Amino acid sequence: MKTKVLLILFFVLSLSCSKSSTSDTTTMIKIFRSHSTPIIVKAEKAETEAQLMRGLMYRQVLEKDAGMLFIFPQATLRSFWMKNTYIYLDLVFIGSDKKITDILRGHAFSETELQPIHVYRYVLEVNAGYADKNKIKVGDRVEW
Repeated sequence: MKTKVLLILFFVLSLSCSKSSTSDTTTMIKIFRSHSTPIIVKAEKAETEAQLMRGLMYRQVLEKDAGMLFIFPQATLRSFWMKNTYIYLDLVFIGSDKKITDILRGHAFSETELQPIHVYRYVLEVNAGYADKNKIKVGDRVEW
């Protein structure tokens, strides 16, 4: 009987932990374009050093309106690369003021460094072509 109660307690606790961690690891990004209505991207958050280093490596699919939001502790000018990344991506660099500063295209498995021109605090990775298709431009405002 004691074992059953412990198992049930463990199960309930695991469910509650998994629900909170899921909501903590994703966010809805709203991109306000100057010429049109905002668009929304469902993004996984990468905040720890391990998450920032891994990013979307080894992923083979990224949903249509999904992405990954890299959140750095402070403004930076780090370069990115696409080593071990199966998906071609647009990298949308966002300043501390939450305005888009640069947009670069990343090619699958490339070890060429992608270096933005401007300092940024956040990076939103989405499927390649997403920025062009949705007319996302430098200067557009982002919110989450």
